[in-house]
Amino acid sequence: MIKWIREKMDVAAEFLAASPPLLIFISMFIVFFYIYAKLYLDLQKPSDLGTALGFLGILIGLMSIYYSIYTSKKSTKQLGDVQIDYWNSRGIDHRKKKEYDDALQAYDKALEIDQLSVKVLINKANVLSDKGHYGDAIDAIERAIRLEDPKSDRYLRAWNTKGEILFRQGKYNKAINAFNKAIEQNPQLVYPWINKGAVFYEKGMYNDAIKAYDEALDLDSKLVAAHYGKGRALIGKNESNNAINELDRAIEGFDRARPEHLNRDAIEIYAGVWNEKGNVFKHHGKYENAIRAYRNAISFNPHFKISWYNMGNAFLEKCEYDKAVDAYDKAIEITPLDAASWQNRAFALFRLERYSEACNSYDKLIEISPEFSPAWEWKGNALIGLERFNDALEALVRSIELDQYNSTALHCKSIALRALGRIAEANDALMVAQWIEYVIEYSGSTSSYFDLSDP
Repeated sequence: MIKWIREKMDVAAEFLAASPPLLIFISMFIVFFYIYAKLYLDLQKPSDLGTALGFLGILIGLMSIYYSIYTSKKSTKQLGDVQIDYWNSRGIDHRKKKEYDDALQAYDKALEIDQLSVKVLINKANVLSDKGHYGDAIDAIERAIRLEDPKSDRYLRAWNTKGEILFRQGKYNKAINAFNKAIEQNPQLVYPWINKGAVFYEKGMYNDAIKAYDEALDLDSKLVAAHYGKGRALIGKNESNNAINELDRAIEGFDRARPEHLNRDAIEIYAGVWNEKGNVFKHHGKYENAIRAYRNAISFNPHFKISWYNMGNAFLEKCEYDKAVDAYDKAIEITPLDAASWQNRAFALFRLERYSEACNSYDKLIEISPEFSPAWEWKGNALIGLERFNDALEALVRSIELDQYNSTALHCKSIALRALGRIAEANDALMVAQWIEYVIEYSGSTSSYFDLSDP
């Protein structure tokens, strides 16, 4: 009898372990009723009834203990999952705000609860990549790949993430291999195709980039990122009209999504689309159209430095120097150490004959790039405008020290020397400048300068 009860308990326990709570209660009731009925029908004596009831009580107690342990384990696991999701969400929020250290702390909290959580490892790898810690990022993502089921979507996401990290490192061929791994598992995934197109674009392989973007668009013709990427690749091929068409389709996609509801990453892409469209217009001399495109980019992302800079360049081309200076000021406000913005700002000020302000901008450019010969030359030219000829000469000498073939600096040096009454030296500087220009004109480089200048 006891052996029979034990066998039935084992069967019930196996069933209970795989059953949700409601089925557990039902199954316990059925098992208890079945055992009680069998025992009752087999009884011959009242004493046997007491024994049976005792066994039944023990069975009920064991089942209760088992169920308590089962529910306790399940509750603990559910609590752990909730905590992991909480810290993982915190990490995602911090990353959106570019609070990378806080994001990493949140992901580490989640991994303390479950060090095998693949979704957390993938997210942590992304943040490590954002911080430029590519080695640690690769370690995290490869661990996620080892842990995840190769048939799962998360496994494919891990390969795509690995490709993105390698892309950021400039390891383009390895990045393509990672994206191909995801595509081989599931060719219907769009983002490995888009990322693959981006790698080809960076390599200057515009035809291959277009093919990759077309694969993505075959899967979803409304993919904004694919139209944007294809437009950039067409710009690389100098197919401006086709590029504008693709960029317009990307803009239409954003407009359908209502730009005011876009997240930060989408807004940056939207601004990028308008910026690229502005570049096409600027390239063809359509400066008003270019400026409107840059303004659209800035309206969605006021901190999009490159559009402020490009708009300044468009104003520069139109000889609207005051507006150019204002645009460069905005670019510098966003990126204070942007040498190109300081350089072009100084040039616009120079054209406005605001020489003192131009000198200040050139000083900042020199602070950023002290070995850049033209910066010293341009500063010298501005100092000539201020009639500070000795200071100008000092700057021009430094420019020539950095680049002995800088003929423009030699011309300016000649002007400064002449203004100082040092006529012979001025003539020597002018002669050297003209000789360098002659060599470059007829030989294409300065490599034969000394041979040609020998007596």
